Amino acid sequence: MGKQAKFAILVLLAVWQMLGVSGCRPYEAALVLADIAAGDGPSRLKRTTRGPQRTAVRYQTAGRQGQGDLYRPASEIKAALLLIPGVAAAGKDDPRLVAFATTLARAGFVVLVPDLRSLRHLQVSPADVAEVVDAFAWLVADPQLAPQGRAGMAAFSYAAGPAVLAALDESIRQRVQFVFTVGAYYDISQVLTFFTTGYYRHQEQWH
Repeated sequence: MGKQAKFAILVLLAVWQMLGVSGCRPYEAALVLADIAAGDGPSRLKRTTRGPQRTAVRYQTAGRQGQGDLYRPASEIKAALLLIPGVAAAGKDDPRLVAFATTLARAGFVVLVPDLRSLRHLQVSPADVAEVVDAFAWLVADPQLAPQGRAGMAAFSYAAGPAVLAALDESIRQRVQFVFTVGAYYDISQVLTFFTTGYYRHQEQWH
């Protein structure tokens, strides 16, 4: 099985589990999985739901400013999700991330994708954790966005670390109901090597 296939299966299983937390029925979860697999192509979910509204938002938490994109479902809101992009120049505007957020919004999630400028500039720092905390605090504070406090986090690649650390922060940890990550790093030595030198290993070769 190729890496892309394994990655796709991992994403589908993670989304299935996350949708179970939000109270979605298995049939609804299956629609979401099929829509992710369809990509930009047609799917039953696209045919049976209206597209969500994507708007730019600015927010403030404890005097600190933040911004990002908010995806609102066209129908009933079931839960809120903070979706954190990894280290990539496109950041919140990466087409794959936009498609993923749109699918989840069709399924009833309010999705906030924060604009983490340091990650878009391919830089990482402990401040990333504080930005994630601020974004989640703002999202979960609005009962219209997070009904009955149902809210969680999802993160890709490098952002898995800041997401987990943010979820443990005393100011929000009692309100984080789930965290799921895809493609999280497992070898900190290789992560540090890449960020300090630009080199990484693939199939036992350095690139």
